[in-house]
Amino acid sequence: MRSSKVKVLMNAAKYITLIFIIIVSVLIPLKVADRLIGKDLHIEKIVAAAPFARSLILRDMEPNYDQNWTPSDAYMRNAENLEQKPYRIRTDENGFILGPDDFSRAHGAEKVDIIFFGGSTTECGYVDEEFRFPYLVSKKIKHTNGASVISLNGGVSGNHAVHSLLYFIGKGIPEKPSYIVLMHAINDLVILSKTKSYWNAPKTRSIIQTLNISPVENDLRTLQSSSADNFISKQIRRRFPNIWFKISQLSSSQESLENAVADEWAPFRDDSASSEVLKEILISEFSSAIRSSVSLARAWGIEPILMTQFNRINEDDEFVRRQYESWKQPISYTDFVVLYKMSNDIIRSIASAEGVHLIDLDRELNGSRKLMYDSVHLNSEGSKLVADIISKSLSRKFDFKYEASSD
Repeated sequence: MRSSKVKVLMNAAKYITLIFIIIVSVLIPLKVADRLIGKDLHIEKIVAAAPFARSLILRDMEPNYDQNWTPSDAYMRNAENLEQKPYRIRTDENGFILGPDDFSRAHGAEKVDIIFFGGSTTECGYVDEEFRFPYLVSKKIKHTNGASVISLNGGVSGNHAVHSLLYFIGKGIPEKPSYIVLMHAINDLVILSKTKSYWNAPKTRSIIQTLNISPVENDLRTLQSSSADNFISKQIRRRFPNIWFKISQLSSSQESLENAVADEWAPFRDDSASSEVLKEILISEFSSAIRSSVSLARAWGIEPILMTQFNRINEDDEFVRRQYESWKQPISYTDFVVLYKMSNDIIRSIASAEGVHLIDLDRELNGSRKLMYDSVHLNSEGSKLVADIISKSLSRKFDFKYEASSD
């Protein structure tokens, strides 16, 4: 009797060992393959959120994301002083963009000090990951007691101030940061000049949505209709993000891919308005959006910091003018320049009125062509300089010390 039990246990042990070997022999090669695919997977950045049913959209980056973004030939035709190469971008399990040495940061294990919110100018998608200013700031400053500073990058391409407000409510407040840094202007002016309201928007930038709009992942998201599928797909996407992305690329319909490059503003290009009307809208809506974030931060015991936006938007920059005039626009480039400058002036005015610390990047960079590859986007050299300006400003105002040798 004892002998038969021993045989059963031995057989069971053999089966368990066999199953373990099979699992290991499958998962390890998959993980290696996923990383190799990630190195070779060079895509032009596509950032889309994933709303379900009718909801306020949390327009953010994919959690546990790890891919290379390479600007396309078409993108490069509208850029200068930008190197066409893969730019690695990765996020933590909550969708915040990380730097090269904090990818494995245990969420909640260390206190978050600073979260940066904004659009693609904060995201810095086409900047080397070690030079993205939201990350680099954490390397240039330390707490006065010598402790490291933890910063997170909450920038998302296309996000305006109301998107960041919702992002802050949904994901920023739970991190309990000591500071939030907000930089907005261009995306706010673009939507307000074309649609006259944050709430009147193309699907790609909507605040309320009822369906997923991602041209790349839409087909595979149907796998998440049941709880079992939801669990399985989440685990696959988390453990093997690049394999998931490659499969989703192959499964996406041609129609979806064509929609990805369509003009999102096409329905609004025939709507014009006088610059005076747009000034009133900008003063009302943009001011309200920025003030809302300031008030919300203070209500939760978080120190708000405002930044004006670096840019090359001026009458003398013919490269930027040609970019603007290559599309049908509701207002002339001259009027756009005036309204954009007003956007940064609104930030200055709110900072002064509300007693908020201001970092005036608009004046610091003063339209430098060497540091920005188009109207508002930094290249790696520009991002390094911005990180230095921010770090010095924070160390002068708050309990941080600046380390000049950090790069």
